[in-house]
Amino acid sequence: MRRSIPYTGYTADGVVGGRYEAASTDDSAFFRTDFNLDPANTLMTRLSYDNRSNQGINVGGVNTPQWGFRLDESDVQLGAALTTVFSPVAHPSRLRLMYAHSSLSQDANSEITGVEHPSAQFRREQRARSRSATPTASSSSRI
Repeated sequence: MRRSIPYTGYTADGVVGGRYEAASTDDSAFFRTDFNLDPANTLMTRLSYDNRSNQGINVGGVNTPQWGFRLDESDVQLGAALTTVFSPVAHPSRLRLMYAHSSLSQDANSEITGVEHPSAQFRREQRARSRSATPTASSSSRI
C-alpha cells in the first residue's frame, strides 16, 4: 500500500512543499492446533507471525522527506502447552513453553548533515517456561 503525504517545508534542493509517496506493508499469520495424544494428554501448539514496514514516518506539515524515517518490525512467537489429567478429581497438570523473537529497525531517509537522523535497532528473544498444577502459571524470561 502506498500513501501520499503532503509537506510544506523546504527540501535540501530548495523546493517548497510537495508530496512524499510512502510505502507501507503489514503481513500477519496465526496458526493454532490441538492434539489429543491419548485420553489423559492434550497438546496445544500455536505459531504467530507479524511483519510490518512503514516509510514516511515524521514526514508532513513543515517536516520534509529528509526529516522522515522508515520503520521495519517483525515478530514471531511459537508456543506449546501439554495438559495432563492424572485423575478426574485432581487439577490438571500443565507444562507451557514459549519462544518469541522481535526485531525493530529504524532508518533515516537522508544522510545530509544538519538533519536529525533518528535511528534505533532493537532485537529481543524471549524464552519462557512454566509448569503449574493450576491454570495460573509463573514464567521466567531472558531478555
